[in-house]
Amino acid sequence: MLTKVFVATVLALGQATPSPSQLPSPGATPSPRANPSPGPSQRPKSPGRTPAPAASPSLNLVPSTGPSLAPPAPPPPARVPEVLRPSPSLSPSPSPSPSYSEPPADPAMASRGTGVVRAAEAFRHAATLDTRLASAEQQLQRLRSAQDRPIILYQQAAAIPADLRDTWWQARQLTGRGGSDLTPIDESTVAALRGSVLAAHDTATRLAAPFGDVTAARLAEAAQRRDGKLRLPVPGGVTSGFGPRINPLHHGAEEHSGWDLAAEPGTPVLAAAAGRVSRAGWNGSYGYYVCVDHPGVQSCYAHQAVLLVRAGQDVLSGQPVGLSGSTGASTGPHVHFEVRTPRGQALDPLLWM
Repeated sequence: MLTKVFVATVLALGQATPSPSQLPSPGATPSPRANPSPGPSQRPKSPGRTPAPAASPSLNLVPSTGPSLAPPAPPPPARVPEVLRPSPSLSPSPSPSPSYSEPPADPAMASRGTGVVRAAEAFRHAATLDTRLASAEQQLQRLRSAQDRPIILYQQAAAIPADLRDTWWQARQLTGRGGSDLTPIDESTVAALRGSVLAAHDTATRLAAPFGDVTAARLAEAAQRRDGKLRLPVPGGVTSGFGPRINPLHHGAEEHSGWDLAAEPGTPVLAAAAGRVSRAGWNGSYGYYVCVDHPGVQSCYAHQAVLLVRAGQDVLSGQPVGLSGSTGASTGPHVHFEVRTPRGQALDPLLWM
C-alpha cells in the first residue's frame, strides 16, 4: 500500500515540474494567460502548465531556418483629420463671366426710330427753307433801296477818265459790286417761299407730335445748328461722371470713361457734332454702340436700344444716331457718352462742352 502511494506521488511531481525546454529564457516576456472560462472547443488545461496560443489557419507554422530576406512592409499612410480635408461642396466655384449677347429686335422700338428719323429730316428741310427765305428777303430789301443805283453809278463813272471807265466797270463786275450782283426777285417769289416754309414747319411738327413736345423742340433746335461745338446727346442730367467710381454692377473700383446721362427709353440720341460714323453695332458690355469722328476728336454713345446710322455714314450736328435703352452692362435706361482722341484715349466730356 505504501509503495503504491509513493509511486503515485512521484508521477504527480514529474508531471508538475516543467522540462528545461519549457522554462522561459532570461529577459523574455511571459505569454498572456488564457481566458479562465474555456470555450466549448478548448481542451482542459493541466494544472501548472501555460497553454500555447491557438494557431491561426492563415499563419505558416513551419519554423524559419534563417533570417528573412523580404523587404520590410511600408508604414501605413498618415491619417488626415476630417476637418483638414477639402470638401467639394464647400470649395468656392469660379463665378461665370458675364455674357452680353445681342437681344432680339424690338419692332416697336424700330418703328419709333423710323418716325424720329422722318421728323428730324422734316425739321432739317424746314431749316433749309428758313435760310433761303432769309436770303430772298435780304435781296428784295436791297433791290428796293437800290432804285436810284444807276444814277449813283453814272456819277461815279463820270469821275473816271474815259479810257479807264471800261476797266473800272469790269473790276466792279468781278468783285460783285456791279449792277448784276442782285438776282432778279419780286414780292410774289418771296411770298411763295414763305408759304413753303410754313408748310414745312407744320409737317415737321406733325411728324414729331407722337414723341412729345420735348423731343420736337430738341429736333427743331438741332436742325438749326451751324457751329462745331459739341453738345449733349440727350437732355438728361449726369448721373455718373468721368473718372474713378464704384461699378454699380460688380461693386469694384474702376475708371469711368465717360458720362452716364439719364434718359427715358426711346429718347433720341443726337450726334454731338457733325462728322462721319466710324463704328455702329453691337459691342458686348457697351450694348448697341455708335462712334462718330469729328475733326480732332471722337464722340461715342453706348447702351442704345436701336441704331439709326451705319458705319461710314456722314451725319450732321444734332442728327439722331439711335434711341436710348439699357443694352449691355447696364442697370437701367441711360446713355453712356464718351469723348475720345483719334487714338481712342478717353477724355472728360466737360472739356469739350
